[in-house]
Amino acid sequence: AETAREEEEKEATTMRAALEAERNKLAQKLTEATSRAEMAEEELRLVVVSSRESDAKHADRVSEAKEQARREAMRADKLSREVQALQALAQDAETKMRSLKGSLHQTEEQASSTQAELKQRVHEREQEAELNRT
Repeated sequence: AETAREEEEKEATTMRAALEAERNKLAQKLTEATSRAEMAEEELRLVVVSSRESDAKHADRVSEAKEQARREAMRADKLSREVQALQALAQDAETKMRSLKGSLHQTEEQASSTQAELKQRVHEREQEAELNRT
C-alpha cells in the first residue's frame, strides 16, 4: 500500500511539474502574442494616420492590420484561457497530492499502531509460553 501511495505521489509530482512547464510555455506564448498584438495595434494606428493623408491603397492596409490585431487578440485570449485551465489542473494536482500525503500519514499511523499491537501480542505469548514451561 505504501509503494502504491508513493507511486501515486511521484506521479502527482511529475504531473504537476509537467503542467507547470506547460503553463510557463503558454504564459511565454501569451506574452509574445500580446506583444505582437500591441505591435499590430501600433501599426494600425500608424496606418490610420497615413491613410488620412493617403489614398484607398492605405485603406487595404488598415483592414489587414485590423484583421491581424483581431487574430492576435483572439490568440492571446485563447492562450490566456489555456493558462487558466492549466493553473486549475495544477491546483487539482496539488490538492490530490495533499490528499495522498494525508492518506499516507494515516496509513503510516495505522501501520505503527498495528506493529505496536503485534509486538504486545508477541510479548504476551512469550510470557504465556514462559509460564507454561514452569
